[in-house]
Amino acid sequence: MRKRIKKSLKRHQAQNRVRDHYRPYVPPGKGKCKVLIYADELIRLLTETHRFSMLGLETGGQFFGHASGEGMVIIDYVAGPGPAAEHSPAFFRQDISYLEQIGDKLLSLIPLLHLGEWHSHHHLRLHVPSAHDAQSMFYTLQQNGDMQQYLLCIATGEGPETQAIPYMFNRTGYEALTWDIIPGESPVRKMLERL
Repeated sequence: MRKRIKKSLKRHQAQNRVRDHYRPYVPPGKGKCKVLIYADELIRLLTETHRFSMLGLETGGQFFGHASGEGMVIIDYVAGPGPAAEHSPAFFRQDISYLEQIGDKLLSLIPLLHLGEWHSHHHLRLHVPSAHDAQSMFYTLQQNGDMQQYLLCIATGEGPETQAIPYMFNRTGYEALTWDIIPGESPVRKMLERL
């Protein structure tokens, strides 16, 4: 009888942890955040996701752009994983030296913000941030006192369909968003390619 009670208690605690993780989640369209992205930048993200998905590996990168005080962000540049990134079927680690190089180049061109990051969940069938993802995002916001929001995009590449869903995190929770697509190529990428 005690074993059953312990198992039941553990299951209840696990359910509470999951419920508490998703409690701050706001369904799409309920908040006031807006994410704009250039069409070519979104295509780069989806292409990179699909390429690694075909290999059975996760991948990711970073977002750079502008933000308004009203919660709107414009993604001007989607950085990839970098040549020394670590990819595995259930794990991805960004190439930090590549990220620093790209960040320095972008800052020398125009004052862009590091808006967030993206990574794939290939064979996990998880289209939402995992508990670890959410914990990492809240930790990032905690460590950067001047940062009010941080964007996380979860990309999936299951079969022929590749998709990417943006989630905006703030200090109290997060919400699922939809992309507002700006046609064409980002002028920031054009400038960076000329260097």
